[in-house]
Amino acid sequence: MRRLAWLTSGVANLFRRQRLESGVHDEIAFHLDERTADLVRRGLEPAEARRVARAEFGGVLSCAERTREAWGFRIIGELRQDARHALRMFAGSPGFTAIAVLSIAIGIGANASIFSVADALVFRPLGVRDPGRVMSVSLQPPEATRGIGSMSYPNYLDFRDSVQSFDGVVAHQLVTFSFAATRDASPDMRAGLAVSGNFFSALGIVPEVGRAFAPDEAKVPGADAVLILGHDFWSGVLGADRSIVGREVWLNGIPMRVIGVAPERFTGMDQYIRPAFFLPASMLRRLSQGRDRSVEDRAARIYDIHARLKPGASLSRAQNEASAAWNALSRQYPDVNQHLVLAVRTEFQARVRNFPEDVMTMVSLLALVALVLAIACANVANLLLGRARSRAREIAIRLALGVSRPRLLRQLLTESVLLAVAGCAAGIALATWAVRVLRDIRIPSDLPIVIEPRLDERVLIFSICAAALSVLLFGIAPAVSSVRTNLVAGLKAAVPGRAARHRMIGRSVLVVLQVALSMVLLISAGTVLEGFRRLLELDPGFRTDHLLMMAVDTELTNASPEQSHVFYKELVDRARRLPGVVSVTMTGAVPLDPNSQGETVIPEGYELRPGQRGVGVQLATVEAHYFSTMKTRIAGGRSFNDDDRATSEPVVIVNEEFGREYWRGQNPLGKRVRLSGAESPWMTVVGVARTGKYFFLGETPQPFIYLPFVQHERTRMSLIVESASDDPTALAMPIRQVVRNLSPEQPVYNVRALSTFYEQRALAIPRRMFHVVTTMGVAGLVLALVGLYGLVAYSVACRSREIGIRMAIGARPSNVLALVLRQGCTLAVIGVATGALGSMAATRALIAGLYGLAAPNRPAWVIVPLLLIALTLIASYIPARRASLIDPLQAVRHE
Repeated sequence: MRRLAWLTSGVANLFRRQRLESGVHDEIAFHLDERTADLVRRGLEPAEARRVARAEFGGVLSCAERTREAWGFRIIGELRQDARHALRMFAGSPGFTAIAVLSIAIGIGANASIFSVADALVFRPLGVRDPGRVMSVSLQPPEATRGIGSMSYPNYLDFRDSVQSFDGVVAHQLVTFSFAATRDASPDMRAGLAVSGNFFSALGIVPEVGRAFAPDEAKVPGADAVLILGHDFWSGVLGADRSIVGREVWLNGIPMRVIGVAPERFTGMDQYIRPAFFLPASMLRRLSQGRDRSVEDRAARIYDIHARLKPGASLSRAQNEASAAWNALSRQYPDVNQHLVLAVRTEFQARVRNFPEDVMTMVSLLALVALVLAIACANVANLLLGRARSRAREIAIRLALGVSRPRLLRQLLTESVLLAVAGCAAGIALATWAVRVLRDIRIPSDLPIVIEPRLDERVLIFSICAAALSVLLFGIAPAVSSVRTNLVAGLKAAVPGRAARHRMIGRSVLVVLQVALSMVLLISAGTVLEGFRRLLELDPGFRTDHLLMMAVDTELTNASPEQSHVFYKELVDRARRLPGVVSVTMTGAVPLDPNSQGETVIPEGYELRPGQRGVGVQLATVEAHYFSTMKTRIAGGRSFNDDDRATSEPVVIVNEEFGREYWRGQNPLGKRVRLSGAESPWMTVVGVARTGKYFFLGETPQPFIYLPFVQHERTRMSLIVESASDDPTALAMPIRQVVRNLSPEQPVYNVRALSTFYEQRALAIPRRMFHVVTTMGVAGLVLALVGLYGLVAYSVACRSREIGIRMAIGARPSNVLALVLRQGCTLAVIGVATGALGSMAATRALIAGLYGLAAPNRPAWVIVPLLLIALTLIASYIPARRASLIDPLQAVRHE
C-alpha cells in the first residue's frame, strides 16, 4: 500500500509540478527573509545578515533538489529539462540540426521504403486470425527444391480427417470465370478462389457484410450456388453496394447468390493475387457443364492446402503426423500418390522456398539500404564529434559546477534521441513519397495481381527500430567522448589538444568508412546498370513490335470442344481478313507471361531416375503461323504447317536447350517425346527452335517445347495479330467486334500491344531496380562528402595556430592549400582501397541475389574511384582555401 501511495502521489505531482516548484522557491525565500530579519534585530547590517542567513541555510539549489526528489519521478523531470535544453541547442545551430536530421531521414526513409516492398512480397502475414499458426502443406517429389506442390481434393478430404495436430485444414485453387453483375450485363473475366466449405471458419475470417459458408453448404456437388465477394472487387468494381448481398450474379452464365463480402484485411491466400470472389469447390463441375471433375479426381493435384495448428501443437509434431497420414494414403492409392513427399511449413518458409528470387532480391536491397543508414549514422557521428569541440568548455564548466558525468552523458544522449526522433519522422515522410513511387509497378495482366507496399504499423515499427539502432550507432561514442573531457584542460581552452587528436582520429575513421561504403553503393549501382544495359540489348528470341495480343478462354462460356474448335478457326480466319492485318497466330503461352503451361514429358532414350515419371518442362500450344509471326527462328527442321492435322502423325518442336539437355550430342530431329500420361502418343520432333526467353529476361537457358494447336486444342489461347501500322492497338476494337460477332458472351482480356507488355513485364522492374540502387548510391555519396567537408573544416579550425605559424615562417598559401587537400585525398584513397574489398563481395552477392538483373561492370571500377577522389578534392577545397587565407598574426594571437 505504501508503494502504491508513493506511486499515486508521484503521478499526481507530475501534473502540478509548476505549482510545486513555485511553492518551494517561495518557502526558501520565506525562511531566508525571516532569518535575515532576526539577525538585523540582533544588530547586524542587512547585507551581512543576508550573507549569514544564506550561509546557515546551506545550498539553496541542493535544498530544492532534495525537495524534488521527495516528490518522486525525478528522472522524468530531468529528462524534460534535457529535452528543453537540447531543443534550445538545436535552435541555436540550425545548420547542424538540418544536416543531422536530413542524414538520418535519408537513411531511415530508404530503409522504410524498401522494407515496405519486402513486407509486401515476403514478410506480410496472411490476413486471417492468428496467422502465425496457419501452415502451408505441400506435396513434392523428393528431389524438388522449389515450387508449389498441390494436392487433389479427394486426398485433401482424407488427409483433413486424419491429422490431430491441426484445428482445421482448408483447400483452395485459383480459377477464372466470366462474371456479370446482372443477367444482361456484358461479362468480364474474373479470377476467384474455389475453396473447401470450411475455408472461412477454419481460417477465422469473419465477413464484413453478410455471412460465411454454412456447415451444410458445399457438401453436395453443384447444390449450393453461393459465393462471397472479395473486398477489393466489391469496393472497387461493384461500388461497395451492400445491397448486393442476397442478390444473384452470373458466373459462366449460371446464377450465383451473393451471401457475404470478405473483410478488407483478407486479400486472399497469395501475396500477389487478390481474388474477386470465393465459391465452394463443389460448384466447379456445374459451372463447367460437367467438364471439371477435380473434386472427384484423385490424380488432379491442383488444390493448395493450408492448415491451422491447434493451441499447444508444435510444427515438428504436425509434420510427423502429417507425414504418417500421407504415407498411409500413398499405400492406399499407390498409382497416384507414390513418389511424393509431404512437407508442413510456415507461410514464410513456403514463400522462401517457392519464390527464392523475390527473397534474394529483397535481401540484396535491404543490405544496400542498411549501408545507406550506416553512412548516415557515420555522418551524424562525425557532426557530433565536431560539435564536441565547441562544447568542450561548456562541458568542463558543468563538471566544475558539480554536475556528474552520468548526468551529462544522459543529457547528450537525449540530444541524440531527439535527433533520431526528428530524423525518423522526416524519414517516414520521405518513405511515404517513395512508397507512392514504388506502387507504380504494374503487372501486365488482367488478373488481380497486386504488389502493394504500404506504410502500415509493421513498417512504422521497423522505422522506430531503425531509429533506435541509429542512436546506438551515432550517439553513444560522441557522448562518451565528450564527458571524458579533462576538467583543467577544458577550462583553459576550447578543446584540449589530446582530445582534439582523439576526435580527429575518430572522425577520420568515420570518413574513411563513409567513402568505403559509398564506393560499395556506387559499384553496386554500376553492377545493376550493366545488368540493365544487357537486358536492353538482349534479343529475347521473338519480336515485340507491330504485334497486338488478346486472350480468350472459351471455357468461360461453357463452350463444348466442338464449339471451341469452330470458334478459334473462325476467329483466326476472320481476323486475317481485317484491313491492316499482316498475319495472325495463336499461342497458349505468350513469352514472358507467367501463366505458362507446365507438363511432365518423357524424352525418348533419356534415362529416368528410379521412381521418376518424367521430366518437368514448360511448353506452349501454338498455331501453325506462330514462328513466322513472332519471328522465332527455326534452327533445324521445319515449322508446323497445314499438313499437321488432328488425324496426322503427332509432331512437336523442341528448342535447342531441350536437345542439349536430353539428347546431348545427338540430332533432335526424328527423336520422339510423349507426355507422361499413360495414353499419350509419341510425338516426333520435326523442328528445333532457337532457345529464347520464356519467363524472365535474365533466366538461364530453359528446355521448352511447342505443340501444334490442331493436335492439342486448349480453351484458353492468346491471339497474336501483326499490324501493318506502328500502332497495333488500332486493331483492338475490330478484333473485339469479331469476337462479339462469333460469341456475344465471350470475355476478352489482356488486350495490349506486345511491345507494351514487354516493357512492363521485362524492363519496368529492372529499370525501377536500377533507379532505386542508383538513388541509394547517390545518397550515400552526398552524405560521405558532407562528412568529409565537416572533417576537413574541423581539422583546419584545430590547426589554425599551426597554419598561422607555418605562414609566419614563410609558407605560401599554395603550400597550405596543398597540405589540407592532401589530408582529404589521403582519406579518400584509404576509403577507396577499403571500399574495393567490400565492393568485390557486394558485386558477387548482387549477381547471385539479383540473377539476370546484375552483371560485372569493369568501367565502374575505374570511374567510381576516380569520381570519389575528384569529389573529395572538391569537398576539401573550400576549407583548404579558407586555411590558405588565414592571417598568421590573428591566428597566433587568438590561440
